[in-house]
Amino acid sequence: MPRMRPDDDVKERMWSALLKAAKRHHQHDADRGMVTLIARDAGVSRASVSEWKNKRNYPADESLRRLADLYGVSAEALSGYTPGMDVFGTHYGPPDELLRTATDITEQVIKTLMPDASLDQFISVARRANELMVQGISNNEVRGILFDEVIEEMSRQGHQ
Repeated sequence: MPRMRPDDDVKERMWSALLKAAKRHHQHDADRGMVTLIARDAGVSRASVSEWKNKRNYPADESLRRLADLYGVSAEALSGYTPGMDVFGTHYGPPDELLRTATDITEQVIKTLMPDASLDQFISVARRANELMVQGISNNEVRGILFDEVIEEMSRQGHQ
């Protein structure tokens, strides 16, 4: 089933989210040069990205998924279809996707560092994973932060 044709508000939110994610990924503060970088990242022409920017066109789903994967955000967050969804703000993808990913990351950390963890410990780490993901931190960064924090907590409690 084809998706709805995006209106200008959706296109504006998409461009804003895409630009923000690309700037963060490339550690680039200025808007200048971003069309070229995004085009290269998406594997499309600079003209195509200019059309996205100027609300004349909208990216193909494949392009959005490729950019979302590269930039470490959800494709839904980049899409612009969900008003108020901010790639690096208060919402990171659909709640069920967020919880599933946070649980998967928590399971990896717990199995590696605390194989005999209690349910309370698992929940504590999962809540922290969810909190970090809501801030828009990429899955790999969340995993690294959790590993560091769990190791630090274990050393404070005298575990090795």
